[in-house]
Amino acid sequence: MMKTKTFFCGIVFILISAGSLFATRGILSIPDSSAVRDQAMEPWLTAPISAVIDRECENVQTDFGQVFQVRAEREGSEVAIVFAPREGSYDFLGKAPGAWVVYRDYYSGKILRVNVYFQYDSRVYVCLRPDNQPKKPKSEVDLIIHGAYACRGVPLGIPFSEVLKLSFSELFNLTKETVPWNYVKTDYRNYVNNNKMVEKIRRKLPQFEYIEDAAYDEFENPVYISTGEARSGTPGKIGINCSGFTKWVVDGITIALSGSATKIEALKQPTIELEGTLYKSQAEEEEMFRSYDWIRNLSTAAVCAERDKEFPAGTLGVDVQVNPFAGLKSPDGTVRNVGFVPKTGYEINLLKPLLYVLAATEPDMLYLGAVKTCKSKTEDEPETWTFHHDVVFLPYFDQAGICHIEVFESGVETSFEEFVEDNKGSYIYLCRVKSSDRFQPL
Repeated sequence: MMKTKTFFCGIVFILISAGSLFATRGILSIPDSSAVRDQAMEPWLTAPISAVIDRECENVQTDFGQVFQVRAEREGSEVAIVFAPREGSYDFLGKAPGAWVVYRDYYSGKILRVNVYFQYDSRVYVCLRPDNQPKKPKSEVDLIIHGAYACRGVPLGIPFSEVLKLSFSELFNLTKETVPWNYVKTDYRNYVNNNKMVEKIRRKLPQFEYIEDAAYDEFENPVYISTGEARSGTPGKIGINCSGFTKWVVDGITIALSGSATKIEALKQPTIELEGTLYKSQAEEEEMFRSYDWIRNLSTAAVCAERDKEFPAGTLGVDVQVNPFAGLKSPDGTVRNVGFVPKTGYEINLLKPLLYVLAATEPDMLYLGAVKTCKSKTEDEPETWTFHHDVVFLPYFDQAGICHIEVFESGVETSFEEFVEDNKGSYIYLCRVKSSDRFQPL
């Protein structure tokens, strides 16, 4: 087992609960390793790679009593020099809040980049890189949220050699006007309504049964969506399909606000005019956009109930059309452009970072989603895409700054990861609905 050397930079030791401090003060409260990195320049960051690889890890205590472990880890053609803060009594996690990881090329020893972790969610971090100047490179900043670049290549304005001496607070102050920190600064107290709605929906889940084409009309009568005709169901059960379920959720809000549920015929109305389509008939065209029209009308109905006024669908900012990302990292490491596509929405693998940013910047909103999937084309027919399914997302942040996304569809709860996997290759269109602590589900 590798021996551990201990060096003391100070004599004061302060015992602080990192999680509780983070919840109170946010990302600027994370442990600071700048003094440790300054001391490590010669033995760890400029020394030959062969010497670094063979070097024993070190535990170093700062003047403020925080202990960091410095160690080297081989990762393929790179060597990661890890500055990991102590978590609890013994753990030195390489991606904990306050960790800095310096990546050096295994063959040349050159510093390639620095990853800075400031959240308990390790898929949210800052990457510092040298620019392309060969002699005295300056620094560039990326902010990465679950594989998506909230910003990429933002100039930091200082030589890259100075980056390693920065504290996180200094890095934040240098970039507070150029990096969208509002995407990652959150307060769990802003999500009371979403949490209450999640609890109420979960209590009702055992009562749901799936019935094709089923919903409840504005008088709470069980009907078929396509015809409006009455239908039967199991006594004590709530019979719905995916569209009936999204209506049930929104009705719980509109009833609380205005005393009325939404009308099915109004939700089926087309919300856009399509010109020059390849559809064979008006009925086929409407079917292609069924879930798209449904969620746009539902979200508009929620605003109408709040303001006690009628509005045309799609005119109130309910459609999510933001473009917060400069690119999305593919599994092979390449970065490609992504963003909102009119009448289509977003790639499904952009959904996690997108809902993360939406939750951070629009607290206590829920989102209705319409899934657009490609139909298998035949030799005789062109490729067609259909909005065929709708779903409800309720995102929120907990005290540790972790983003949770609760997914409900067709009267059941689905894990977010399972939802994305089941809809791989699809697109999703999103509409906002303000969540309510007065939510009264049928």
